[in-house]
Amino acid sequence: MTKSLKVLVVDDVASSRMMIEAFVTQLGHSADTVKNGFEAVLYCEEHLPDMILMDVVMPMMDGFEATRRIRQLSSLRWLPIIFLTALDEHESVIVGLEAGGDDYLIKPVDFQVLAAKLKVIARVTSLQEQREEYANSLQSYYVKNEEEQSLARHVMTRLATLSSHGLRNVATMIKPAEKFSGDVVLALRSPSGVDHLLLADCTGHGLTAAITSLPVVDAFIAMTERGFGVSAIVRTINRKMRHSLPVGYFVAAAIVAIDHAEKIISVWNGGIPNVFFLDEDGRIVHRFRSEHPALGIMNEDDFDSAPALYRANSPGTLLMCSDGVTEATSPAGVMFDLEAALLQGVVGSPVAMLDELATALTHHVGQGEFQDDTSFVLAACHPEYAEEEKRQAEGHDLSPAGMEEWQVTLRFSALQLRSLDCLTLLTGWVNQLGLSRRQLADVLLVVTELFNNALDHGVLGMDSSLKNGENGFYSFLQLRLERLASVQDGHIVVELRRHVVDTKPTITIAMHDSGKGFDPSSLSVPISTDAHVHGRGIALVRERCSAVRFLDEGRRVEADYLL
Repeated sequence: MTKSLKVLVVDDVASSRMMIEAFVTQLGHSADTVKNGFEAVLYCEEHLPDMILMDVVMPMMDGFEATRRIRQLSSLRWLPIIFLTALDEHESVIVGLEAGGDDYLIKPVDFQVLAAKLKVIARVTSLQEQREEYANSLQSYYVKNEEEQSLARHVMTRLATLSSHGLRNVATMIKPAEKFSGDVVLALRSPSGVDHLLLADCTGHGLTAAITSLPVVDAFIAMTERGFGVSAIVRTINRKMRHSLPVGYFVAAAIVAIDHAEKIISVWNGGIPNVFFLDEDGRIVHRFRSEHPALGIMNEDDFDSAPALYRANSPGTLLMCSDGVTEATSPAGVMFDLEAALLQGVVGSPVAMLDELATALTHHVGQGEFQDDTSFVLAACHPEYAEEEKRQAEGHDLSPAGMEEWQVTLRFSALQLRSLDCLTLLTGWVNQLGLSRRQLADVLLVVTELFNNALDHGVLGMDSSLKNGENGFYSFLQLRLERLASVQDGHIVVELRRHVVDTKPTITIAMHDSGKGFDPSSLSVPISTDAHVHGRGIALVRERCSAVRFLDEGRRVEADYLL
């Protein structure tokens, strides 16, 4: 359908105005008339027409001056102005075009030519309006997109900030390839004082990758704060991603737990470059290789959530990076060699080491561009942080909530000990007790230590002396896995009871196993906290509890924790 134009006719001759107005109206357009340039300017100050037919010679203000002024009023849109000029005024056409005119017609007006010009201008005006609509839509989309990206940046930054509890032993860096980083780095201290670290590399780049990371961030923070271990965390994240994201979206990730007190590092690596443990001289002493597919790929039945374990008998630093680091190329196309950079002697605090590695990476890329997000995580591992963890936990007391007296009993058969993640189940129960952060940390530690002792030394009949020697820790773990997989008899009963002891609210944690028992008098002397002296778990329990009792020839242990 041809667009209907609003035409302004400017002519000092009344008969000319009337004929042109009648013809324009006959063609289906509307027309207004004025008799000189001055009136034309006043008209356009109030409402701009779609087109102007402008006479040249008029009193008060000629067509050239009127056109110049009207152009100043219509600078933001195209307003076609066609001059009406007599044949002997043909020389003035150039002056008119320079003044801002678009075309001209010779008087007397040839109405067939005028009709053709109106048709062309109607088509061009229609296209212009479409272009303006598209431009407005794009501008609206741009503004909305900026608002959404600003909100997303705020959310991601807020989540990252909430995840940091001031871990002075951890240094991190993220360099996004776009506005948003597809890499996520989080560092959080669990209630039991274990440092949990996450480095995740999500599918794609920018906002899409950032959205993909949300299930990862949410599960990691929530479960760490509730005291769950690495295995439970990665299994939950994998399940969330399988349920919430489309097929083809996944997250390469390394999730780490550093237990400074026990000197044990647990690493689940699914698709991240090697995670290194470095000694104090910056030398690589252990590699945690990628042994699992990325999160979000495997279904729950086939998913392996078991982390690799390493006992750091000497202080050192854990180092993680995304593949944006190892695949960063120089102008010559050579990829960055992280291990070669470490051989140059990267030592010091995590912050100092991070600065050296970031400088080496930037120097390697030179004037080139980073094609992928690049991230580093460095965490110092040292027993001194165990005491720091304890002090921090003590500063988060809240009033305990819930019923004043209750009792919960759980019994794990041999089949359940083989097939269930029993500690994850117990952690979930403890999280329902309404404890403060410090209390939750202490009770989780007591439950974990007593359960592991009941399982290892009671049901499985393990001997802690197996941990002696350079590879003793790994030999102990291997034998533990073999015995647990084949256990046919035995059970563990867990009792949690809240009651009042000598007017003081108390939680009594009892662990009863079906093992052969032991002589409790062997534990009557305070136990050294040295990692090579076995029984540290009971020492930690005694440290946090007001009383520890060994009953039924050592097969039952009761620990009273004062609230």
